[in-house]
Amino acid sequence: MACKRIEYLRDNATPAEKCLRKKLKKTGVKFQFQKSFFSLDYQDINGDGCFAIVDFWIPSKRICIEV
Repeated sequence: MACKRIEYLRDNATPAEKCLRKKLKKTGVKFQFQKSFFSLDYQDINGDGCFAIVDFWIPSKRICIEV
């Protein structure tokens, strides 16, 4: 299910996301667009692990960016 959601978000990026993506590509910084994170350390009301999708993830800097 998450993969379909990520695919949808990538295919339907906002103008601001497209702009930042273009600028990041020009800098040469390695980043991931629409990156998913899952953690069993934090649980939702059903006791399942928490899941999040961030717009941009820059692993070298350990930075998430939400546009």
